[in-house]
Amino acid sequence: MTVQLRPRAVESEPTRSPARLIASVGVVTALVGFFFTGQIVAGYTPLVGLDTEARSGSLSMWVTETEMLSHEHSNHSHDDEEGEGERAATGNEVAEDPTFAMSASMMPGTPEEGFRRLQIELDLMNREAGEVTVGPPDFYLLAGDGTTWAPLRGGTFGMTIIGPLQVLSTVVAFDISEEVSASDVELVWTVDGEDTHFAIGDDEGHDHG
Repeated sequence: MTVQLRPRAVESEPTRSPARLIASVGVVTALVGFFFTGQIVAGYTPLVGLDTEARSGSLSMWVTETEMLSHEHSNHSHDDEEGEGERAATGNEVAEDPTFAMSASMMPGTPEEGFRRLQIELDLMNREAGEVTVGPPDFYLLAGDGTTWAPLRGGTFGMTIIGPLQVLSTVVAFDISEEVSASDVELVWTVDGEDTHFAIGDDEGHDHG
């Protein structure tokens, strides 16, 4: 008797279609993109611009003006302002109603050689009932590389109590290295552990010849 052997069928492994393969790669790429985007967004801190209100707790704050002074500006004069009248107030001024009174205060002394003085004018308003205390320890400068500067002490800005609906107009000042420009740093305002970051703007100061 003759036995005929039939050839055994060879089972081939299923292959993925090119369309499914491309779709899988696309999904993985999208997930990786979302991951990195999430990390960037999580580490991104929005900056408040000049003359823009930022609110923290019962306080609202505006950065109204910035000025960079070099060592040569220590004995400056304002002869060009004669005839225009003197400002009504110097130093800190707390207004009894929500109107903004500009401060004419300047930090005493001059920056050391190799440093420039960054002066930042602030308006703070207490929008709620009760008194609020503010002062230089509530602020610091932050550079992109993580370097920080504490505000100068002395001058006219000290711990100040702001009553309901009162406005404080004052100046906070920092001495920073000459190689650092105002556009390289941001002002950080801290209230109850919450930080608000302000853009300082371009590095243009007044010429006090």
